[in-house]
Amino acid sequence: MSGDAPDLDMTAGAILALAPRAAEHEQLLTAALDFVLNAQHDDGTFERSWTVSESSVILRAVDALHAIPVTDAGLAARIAAATARSLARLVRTQHADGGWGQFPDDPGDVLSTAQAVPVLARHGDPISVSRAVSYLLGKQDADGGFTAPPDQVGPRPLPFDYPVLADLHTLSALRAARLPAAGTRPTPSRAPRADWSALEASLQGVLLTPEQAAYEQARLLVNQRFDDSRPQAIAYPADVHDVVACVDFARTSGVPLALRSGGHSYAGYSTGPGLVLDTSSLNSTAVGGGRAVFGAGVKGGQAHHALAAAGAGLPLGRCPTIGLAGVTLGGGLSAFTRAWGLACDHLEEVEIVTADGRIRHVRADSPSPDGDLFWALCGGGGGNYGAVTALTFATEDIRDLTYARFLVSWPATATADVIRGWTRWNADPATPREVTCAFEQLSDSGMPALPTVTGTFIGTPSDLEPVLDRLAAAVGRSETDRVIIPCDYTRAASEADRWGGGTLGPRVAFAAKSHIVRQPLDPAAADLMASALEQLHSFTGVGGAGGLLIDALGGAVNDRPPRATAFPHRNAVGIVQYHSYWHQFTDHRHIDRRRDWLRRVHAMMQPHLGTGGYTNGMDPELTDWATAYHGDNYPRMQHVKAVYDPEELFTFPQAVIPQPAGP
Repeated sequence: MSGDAPDLDMTAGAILALAPRAAEHEQLLTAALDFVLNAQHDDGTFERSWTVSESSVILRAVDALHAIPVTDAGLAARIAAATARSLARLVRTQHADGGWGQFPDDPGDVLSTAQAVPVLARHGDPISVSRAVSYLLGKQDADGGFTAPPDQVGPRPLPFDYPVLADLHTLSALRAARLPAAGTRPTPSRAPRADWSALEASLQGVLLTPEQAAYEQARLLVNQRFDDSRPQAIAYPADVHDVVACVDFARTSGVPLALRSGGHSYAGYSTGPGLVLDTSSLNSTAVGGGRAVFGAGVKGGQAHHALAAAGAGLPLGRCPTIGLAGVTLGGGLSAFTRAWGLACDHLEEVEIVTADGRIRHVRADSPSPDGDLFWALCGGGGGNYGAVTALTFATEDIRDLTYARFLVSWPATATADVIRGWTRWNADPATPREVTCAFEQLSDSGMPALPTVTGTFIGTPSDLEPVLDRLAAAVGRSETDRVIIPCDYTRAASEADRWGGGTLGPRVAFAAKSHIVRQPLDPAAADLMASALEQLHSFTGVGGAGGLLIDALGGAVNDRPPRATAFPHRNAVGIVQYHSYWHQFTDHRHIDRRRDWLRRVHAMMQPHLGTGGYTNGMDPELTDWATAYHGDNYPRMQHVKAVYDPEELFTFPQAVIPQPAGP
C-alpha cells in the first residue's frame, strides 16, 4: 500500500505490469530495476518479502530484470551478472532427486521446484531442467493435482497459500521445459542395439534412455515435425572426455551418431535412431581480455548476457535458444552481420573430437592438415567433421556503443516495391555497416500481411532516421509505420521484439527452403516474389502460417573473399528463406497445401536466383545441396572430410561426402 516500505515482490510485480509501456516510464523503471539488483545477495538469492522459497523470489526477480529494454550498458552488465549468480545458485542447490526445497537444506517440494524450472529453461542448464521434470512428474497426485507446502510469509491468507498454486506453477514449469504433446506414439528403432549400461558407466554426465521420464522431453527438437523420432539414447556429456567416450562407443558399436547443440536443425538432422550426443550440457562461459571461450552447448541468449557483463560483443545468431556450435559452424547470421561479419569470422580456435576419438585444438595457423580442418569448420556446417566441444572467439569492445531496434512497414500493395527497394538499398555501399536488417512478410491463416523491414542499428535513433529515410526513398512508397526503440546490447543481439526476449515460446512444426540473393532483385523477380506472398492470402481457413524472410549480407561479410573460409556466399546481398508453419493438430490437407506453396515459390524463383542455399537452413528435398550450400568450396571440404572422417561416422543425408585429394 502507499506509505508501506518497498519490498522486492511488489517492485518486481510493478516492473512486470509497466513493461508493456516501458517507454513512458523509463526513469521510474530504471530506479525499480536498481532496487531489485540491490536486493540480491552475493550468493544469488534475493531478499524475501512475501514468499519463503528461494526459487520463488529468484523467478520473480529474474523475470522482472528481463522484462524491459535497457539502454544503459552498465545497468545491462549488472543484470547479466545478477542473472548468472541466480542461475549458479539454482544449479548448486538442486537436490540429487531433481527437486528444490524452500531452502537448500529443506526437503524438496513441488512448488519450489516448479518455480526454479522456468528460470533455468529460459537462461540456464537443460540437464537441471530434465532432472526437475522427472521430479515433478513423479509427484503428481492420483487426482491429477500437485501438493506442496504453503509458500508465504506470516499468517495472512494470501494466494501463495492456495493449493491450486502448485498446479498452476507445475503446468507452467512443464510448458517452459517443452514437454512433448500428449499421445505421441513410440516408433521402433532400426538402429543396432548396444550395451548402453557400459556407456553410462563410462560417463561422468547423463545418459537418458526411453525408460526414464526425462527422456520424453530430452528427445525433442525445436521443430514438432520430428516429434516421432525416438533415439535409443541421449547423452549429455559432463566434459570433453565424455564426448570422446560417446564417439568411441558409436564407432565401435556401429550405433548411428547424431550431434546436437541447440536442436534447431531445420531438417531434423540433430536427432536419429541411435545415440544423440547433446552438447548443451557443455555450457561454460569465460569472457575477458578480448576473447570469449564458450562451451559448444551455450545458447545465444546465455552468450550475449555473458558478453554484456564483460563489455564485449559478438555476432552470434539472433534466436536466444539457438546453439552456438551449430550457428557458428554454418557461418552464423546475427543482428550485427553487416557491422561485424559472420560468427565464424570471429573464431580463433575450435576444440573438437574427431572420429578417431582424439581431442584436437585447431586454429587458422595450425600445421596441416589441422589448419584445413579449421578452415572447413568456419562456415562448412555442423556435424560433418567431428563433435565440437568448445569455441574461442575474438570479441568486439562494446563499452561505448549504443543500439536501437527498428521496424518499418508499408501497405500490403507495396510488397514488390519494398522487396526491390530494400535489396537495392542494402547493396548500396552508401548504406552504413552499422545497420543490419531483414525484409519479412508472414501471413497467418490467410490474413493479409504487411511488408516489413526490421533490424538493429549500432548508434542513436537520431543517427538512424536519415538511414531509414534513404530506405524509404529506395522503396518509393509511403510507409504505414516506423518504430525506433533504443535498447541495450542483449536485447539488440537477441532481437527480443521478434524472439521473445529469451523465453521459449510454443513449439510448432515448420519446413523451409532458401536461396542466395546475389544482386538486387529486378522488377520481374520482385513481382514474382510478391505474387507468391499474395497466394498465401487465399489460405483462409488453412491452419498455420507462411511467408519469407530475406536476411541482409554485405558490409563486413564482403571483406573476405569467398574461399577465405568455407562459407562461400561472401558477395551476396542477402539470404532468402521461405517458411511454412503448422502445429500438431493441423489438418494434413492444410499441411500439404503449405508445403506445396514452399515448393512452388522455390521453383518460381530458381530462374531468377539460381542454385544457392544456406547450410544453416537445410532443405532435405534439395537435390543439388552440395553446390547450393558450399559452391566452389565443396571439393576442399571433401578432402578435409577424407582426412578426418573417411568412414563417415559423422553423417546425415546432406553431410559432406569424403573425397581424397588427388596425387
